[in-house]
Amino acid sequence: MQNGNNAQDIKIERNNHHFPHIRMDIYHQINYMEKFKDLHLLEGRLIGNINLMEIGRVTVELDLEEDDPGVADFSDLMLQAEVWIRTFNAEILQKLLTAIAVELTDAAYSGSDYKPVSSDYASLEQSLELNKICFYQDAVVSLIFESITEYPDMEIYCLLGESFLIDDLTVEHK
Repeated sequence: MQNGNNAQDIKIERNNHHFPHIRMDIYHQINYMEKFKDLHLLEGRLIGNINLMEIGRVTVELDLEEDDPGVADFSDLMLQAEVWIRTFNAEILQKLLTAIAVELTDAAYSGSDYKPVSSDYASLEQSLELNKICFYQDAVVSLIFESITEYPDMEIYCLLGESFLIDDLTVEHK
């Protein structure tokens, strides 16, 4: 193998996890660029897309909450995001959708005499769409949903803790 600086000159021998002629941080950046599509810096955040099996294409935002970071500064956060994404699946998303629908529906009717029925919960649950996954330092993850029929012109922010448990749920205007 020739020693070169071009991406096409990089050979990765996966069997023995030996990566000649490249530093590990550069390898990880190349690897993440393949997983996260259309990555670009915008206002200090790294934004792109990812195709999640069984879920579809979702916008991904990585935010170091620092002034003027470069793409290389995001390597640790990209690793955290990749690990999280590998464990996130359609079953977990469905459980979150159900929990979000229950919490928001119960909150919407909490001051009234009306007791929500299963169709109230199902209507919101079916209308929720995952639009964005935001990753922050210290393993903080926030999912942003929309429900055009139930919450038009609003976004639903779901802050997740360990084991995909909801730590906080808010609804805000776009």
